[in-house]
Amino acid sequence: MRHWFLPISMLLFWDCLSQLLGPAVMQLERNKRAEARWHSKNLYLEAKVVREANITIRDLFLSKGHLIPPQLMAHAANIVEHYDR
Repeated sequence: MRHWFLPISMLLFWDCLSQLLGPAVMQLERNKRAEARWHSKNLYLEAKVVREANITIRDLFLSKGHLIPPQLMAHAANIVEHYDR
């Protein structure tokens, strides 16, 4: 008999994807676009966008750390440490 519900591991995966990875990827894309504009536009504005995106990712990893898979925890900690500088 098939169950209509998803196993716990799949639910955790979707929580991680929707609450952590999706927003982080969007902020990284924002950084990428700001860096592409870096030399041709307002330097102050682009630096502000990069800083805000970095802080958002840092705060996201700190507040949703329970969703980070154990095998990625060291990488996430390195990113947080880098953004803390």
